[in-house]
Amino acid sequence: TKREAHLCFAWSQTMVTDEIRRREKLTHARFEDFLEALARITTFKAFPTDNELEAKGCRTCGEFFHLLVKEGSLKSFNASHAVDWREEQEEGRPIEDVLDKLLDTVVTRLDHDGSKTVDAKDFKLASGHD
Repeated sequence: TKREAHLCFAWSQTMVTDEIRRREKLTHARFEDFLEALARITTFKAFPTDNELEAKGCRTCGEFFHLLVKEGSLKSFNASHAVDWREEQEEGRPIEDVLDKLLDTVVTRLDHDGSKTVDAKDFKLASGHD
């Protein structure tokens, strides 16, 4: 949700001692802040287990979500796999597992030409420009 995105951004920012003089640091994310935000997103997002990927015949998490959208079952998956960020931070899934699945999902979503990489061509395809 938008609320969760705002929380990830706010919780990932470096602490600023003078909000007036260092306004840019307060309103912008550094690269390290961005990386932390990605990790925090994993505490809010439902991801399939490796067994669920295998059961659907998917090699990647991106394929899995694409299939759920195609089947019309994404909402039911999210409802049945609701994630409580408090529990995730305490005893949640291994970060290397869910972060890999998040990044795979992002790349799959941005990869419009199916090349398994995201490049300028993908952004041109997404915007409808040649």
